[in-house]
Amino acid sequence: MKKINWFKYGRLMRYAFDLARIFPIIIKQRGTSKLISGISSHIIEASQAYWLLLSNIDQQVNKLLFILSLAWI
Repeated sequence: MKKINWFKYGRLMRYAFDLARIFPIIIKQRGTSKLISGISSHIIEASQAYWLLLSNIDQQVNKLLFILSLAWI
């Protein structure tokens, strides 16, 4: 059986208790919901923007290769 590292376990529990004390204070602040929703929307839109960029690059490369193939013929 694996030994439990009680020091690491205790440190994680202290982090959990610290977060449990901090989150209610943060949530009561004005504009926190707007900040959280803004951050989450940026995270969601970042992946969409990344795929749009890759799609545009793919389309431009395909168009360039088609034009170059016509020029070689």
